Amino acid sequence: RYPQTTNMSEEASIPTSFDGNQKEILDGTETNEVSGLIEETEQLLNSMQSPHGSDEREIAKKKCEEFANDTKPYQLFNIYKSPTFSIDLRSLALDNLFKLFWSYDGWKACRSTWEKEKIDEFCHDVIQSFPIEMDDMRKEKLARMIGMNVARGKYWADKAKWEELEKYMKDWSISENEVEQKNALMIAAFSPMEVWNKSEVRFVMEKWLITPSSSLRKTALYALHNFINRDEWALESLPRLLPILSKIMDEGWTGDEQCLAIGCIYSLNWLDHSIHIESNINFLFSFFKRFDNMAIVPLGEMYKEIKCNGNIWGCNVASHYYNV
Repeated sequence: RYPQTTNMSEEASIPTSFDGNQKEILDGTETNEVSGLIEETEQLLNSMQSPHGSDEREIAKKKCEEFANDTKPYQLFNIYKSPTFSIDLRSLALDNLFKLFWSYDGWKACRSTWEKEKIDEFCHDVIQSFPIEMDDMRKEKLARMIGMNVARGKYWADKAKWEELEKYMKDWSISENEVEQKNALMIAAFSPMEVWNKSEVRFVMEKWLITPSSSLRKTALYALHNFINRDEWALESLPRLLPILSKIMDEGWTGDEQCLAIGCIYSLNWLDHSIHIESNINFLFSFFKRFDNMAIVPLGEMYKEIKCNGNIWGCNVASHYYNV
């Protein structure tokens, strides 16, 4: 219904259960071959202290990348989940799993191989893994993995599973930990409509749009793209959203945030064309004009910046109104 980016960069599919030490039924792969690869990778990482440790770590990274390239995310996830492996290896496995998850082509390949129930199972397992002792950055990656899989596949309609997720959303949305707040927002952004409607997270999102934290603001703006697709909520919230988006421009926040704000306004315009006359054209015109006149960044450069940030919404707006 409105323009969408397709270069999101990497996503994935499903694990089977892993008992911590090896027996796993893997589609099209010999169990002992997989176990051998996992053990070899573990040994290489464990020898990082040796004189040739850095070389061996590179080989280990390659092994994990092979798992990802072969679209076998369940193996990577099982390594990540198992307490029998080192934190180094588990972290490496998760990083590679994330790469696959965030790739549109990777996600499509997995989806064509695995049935819906397996993908649901994967999401369910990812949620259960949040308590694993990993750093905040990796927990944030997990939240994004769930979000992207749900958004692209429209899976996970099982309300019972979403009830587990709601607890995380609620707790994290009032947390003092910024990463947990971002996780709450990322997960809520892709939740089913019935969950979203009763989630407290939607009320704090507007607060996050004007928070002093640039990182939280960007996450809120990113999530807003997804919220806008929910017509009833977005249209009802227009009187509040437009002034907030205007504020982002007026106060000269970062280029990333301003590009995202343009995207939000453009998407809102697809929901309600009356915005076009009242706000959208003048708003965007003043935005580009301001940059051009102040010689901060020429219009063509602004277009490139939006394009580099993967914001197709902004690109379309820029090219439509300014023929750049």
